[in-house]
Amino acid sequence: MNSLFNSALKQSSAVRRDLDQFSQSPATSSPALQGQIAASLSSLSRTIDDYSALSKKELIPEKQQKAFDRVKNFRTELTDYRAQFDRLRKEREEAQSVTNRNELLGRRPHHAATPENPYAQSSLPTSSAFAPTSSGLSFGAGPSNHTRETQALREQSFFATTNTQLDDFLDRGRAVLADLGQQREVLKGTQRRLYSVANTLGISGDTIRMVERRARQDKWIFWGGVAFIMFAARQSFNLFQKRAFSASASQASKVAVLGAAGGIGQPLSLLLKLNPRVSELALYDIRGGPGVAADLSHINTNSTVTGYNPDAAGLRDCLKDSEIILIPAGVPRKPGMTRDDLFNTNASIVRDLAKAAAEAAPKAHVLVIANPVNSTVPIVSEVYKAKGVYDPKRLFGVTTLDVVRASRFISQVQKTDPAGEKVPVVGGHSGVTIVPLLSQSNHASISGETRDALVNRIQFGGDEVVKAKDGAGSATLSMAMAGARFAESLLRAAQGEKGVIEPTFVDSPLYKDQGIDFFASRVELGPNGVEQIHPVGQVNEYEQKLLDACLVDLKKNIQKGVDFVKANP
Repeated sequence: MNSLFNSALKQSSAVRRDLDQFSQSPATSSPALQGQIAASLSSLSRTIDDYSALSKKELIPEKQQKAFDRVKNFRTELTDYRAQFDRLRKEREEAQSVTNRNELLGRRPHHAATPENPYAQSSLPTSSAFAPTSSGLSFGAGPSNHTRETQALREQSFFATTNTQLDDFLDRGRAVLADLGQQREVLKGTQRRLYSVANTLGISGDTIRMVERRARQDKWIFWGGVAFIMFAARQSFNLFQKRAFSASASQASKVAVLGAAGGIGQPLSLLLKLNPRVSELALYDIRGGPGVAADLSHINTNSTVTGYNPDAAGLRDCLKDSEIILIPAGVPRKPGMTRDDLFNTNASIVRDLAKAAAEAAPKAHVLVIANPVNSTVPIVSEVYKAKGVYDPKRLFGVTTLDVVRASRFISQVQKTDPAGEKVPVVGGHSGVTIVPLLSQSNHASISGETRDALVNRIQFGGDEVVKAKDGAGSATLSMAMAGARFAESLLRAAQGEKGVIEPTFVDSPLYKDQGIDFFASRVELGPNGVEQIHPVGQVNEYEQKLLDACLVDLKKNIQKGVDFVKANP
């Protein structure tokens, strides 16, 4: 969209320069300059229309309003340019008319007794050689004889020049007609060659049909071919069975990333490009998607990468036939902001992308990364319900980062290898809704201030990154790693691996009796998405208090997403 805006600015400046040049001397300006201005105005009008159409598809309200204001200013300038151009053309026509009039009527010297019509005889002066005198008719050469003969010669010259110009125009017309005739002959020749090619293809088709008839008549060749094909198919099937669930086998898995050019989208797309289970990577963003795709396509892995244009058709093609759709699109948090502060902007983005996904790929697994996850996941579910394609087993809120942080932070406290730490984290994905269950970890004995500080850091680890980046972004790299890990687990389960368990925010029965439809817990994945939702398990008194606080906020977050879709369908 920026390229269209810059193009409109350049065209507007060019039109302004041409109009300034035209206004300096309207009477003597060339027709070529007028044609150039008319063409520039038409081109500027088309550019404004294209920019206006693209601005209507902008997902961020602030940028969309800015684009609308720009379109309004451009249209005002275009109207002014056209009015100025019409005024200058009218001035030129009037000046040209005056010039022609003077050219025609100014050929004779001005005289008070001479009318503008040289052939009017009603008021000829008495001294005229053509007027009657008191002494009879006189054919003597008076003083005005030479003047009238000169004017007659000038008029004769003017008519001769006009006839010459008309002859020139006629010659040009004949030349154009001749060119058209030549083009007609060329088209006829092309038509003859096309007929010749068609006839050749027709003969080839007859030959092919004759061969097919002879092949059908030869039963031995036919049945021998059938036997060979069946044998080859059997061998191929056996080979496929041996390799079907091999870790090194290539799987046809298309993964789409919506928001691929953002802070999370770029590293997430990079990690997915390196994943051998991904055969096709489709990238979409409101700007920069094709550029990111071109960059990633140079990496020497087998998967293909395609970037799609930021319009409805591009989004539809990106989503079509996708097995997994990841949505990291949205604006990042800034210092002092909570995930709820992001709601007004990111909610509309997620809603629009969910509508497109429900129409183009209703059976795909949808992984929501855009914050606040506690509200954006319900938004997607409500959109899918409205479209009649909602499957609770295929919708996931990515909360993997909470588990990643918990294993890392507890290893720092206990001086252990984080790869060996397993810390269940349940609830939601913001603040107090994040509930780490340290009692179910390898270090259940952690207590007191150490426990409180560790729990607080796990719950508000995102704030730590936001403050450290000083307004330049949020947790993008670690979130990309967590999203790629969850996508990898889902692909493993989809390709037949058993026992794949990941924490995720899903449509859960664990607390539905309390009016909470979504909850994050350990979930076993399978080819159809959610296979089994594990219970929270045994918790201690401290963790139960964390859960109670979590459920209060989580219920509000979920309802906020549901209400948004109802108010903004």
